[in-house]
Amino acid sequence: LPALQIYPNPTPDGRLTLRLPDPAAAGTYSAAVETLHGARLRSFSLRLTPALDAPLDLSGLPQGVYLLRLRDAHGREAVRRVVRD
Repeated sequence: LPALQIYPNPTPDGRLTLRLPDPAAAGTYSAAVETLHGARLRSFSLRLTPALDAPLDLSGLPQGVYLLRLRDAHGREAVRRVVRD
């Protein structure tokens, strides 16, 4: 998912927006928020389309660096680092 955008990153309040402008990559993704050591903190599914941004709320997590792991229906995975200030 090279076109995946996550902003604002770093986030001061824990609220992020995911944008995927590539129509070929639109779909439902399984998502996980993990620590840098691989401990899974949250799991959920989300739908990404070019017409609709997806919100991600990390406000309940302490400040730190986390990994957002997205997996599509074909098993392809994208990992992005997000910073909660």
